[in-house]
Amino acid sequence: MAGDRIPIRALVLDYGEVLCAPPSPEAVGRLADVAGVQRETLEPAYWGHRADYDRGTLDGPAYWDLVGGDLGLSLSAPQVEALVAADTALWSVLDRPMLDWAAQVAQDGLPLALLSNMVKEIGIHLRDELRLFDGFTHVAYSYELGVIKPEPEIYAHVLAALSIGPEDVLFVDDREVNVLAARALGWHAIVFRGRKSLVAELETGYVLA
Repeated sequence: MAGDRIPIRALVLDYGEVLCAPPSPEAVGRLADVAGVQRETLEPAYWGHRADYDRGTLDGPAYWDLVGGDLGLSLSAPQVEALVAADTALWSVLDRPMLDWAAQVAQDGLPLALLSNMVKEIGIHLRDELRLFDGFTHVAYSYELGVIKPEPEIYAHVLAALSIGPEDVLFVDDREVNVLAARALGWHAIVFRGRKSLVAELETGYVLA
């Protein structure tokens, strides 16, 4: 029944693996090829310093220098440039149906925000070059704020930007740890498992007011 559904007055979306596709083995393999290692070797080092990159503590060259050090490599400047480009391409395979759905939500008048753990080079490409988020009410990039999900400060920033209370927000993220953090702060939150699943959950549990 519609009366049992929770009214939502703002929607907050993650980017990675919500509005874009998950990294493919082939894309990760291209990163590994540039670095000169096997994909299975690269992946632990790739994630090992990602939080500091997302937080803006590191820029691209500093991040890849640390990754190279973990791999026992001294990466050249051209390699680092190529790695930044390949990393950007890896996270730029867009989920067009999800982006179209989000655009329709915004066009229908619901405030829409992006809340993403995001590194500078990719963030600039998506927002300022591709202009993916022009229809969003607010874009919260972790590297610009110096905090990352699931830290409470980044959620507080979004509420302040939207001038709204947590009980009126629905957050969608592919990582359960980020969803649980939002729920602990009083947000409504859903773990993203695909657009069809999201729409089904919205139709049964929520009203986008």
